[in-house]
Amino acid sequence: EARGIVDDAHRNASRIINNALINAEKINTEADTLRRRIILYKKRIRQVMEEQLEMVDDVDKIDF
Repeated sequence: EARGIVDDAHRNASRIINNALINAEKINTEADTLRRRIILYKKRIRQVMEEQLEMVDDVDKIDF
């Protein structure tokens, strides 16, 4: 009976570890996706800001 309890404990431990590894991999994948999205967002914001600065510079070129 003791051996059965130990075997059950090992199976449960293995299941818990496998679930934790799967969850960790999922979280890492989500974190990588978020990192890529942040990089893309920053590039888009930078592009918009540069376009706005060009517009400001273009106003200086207008002859009043």
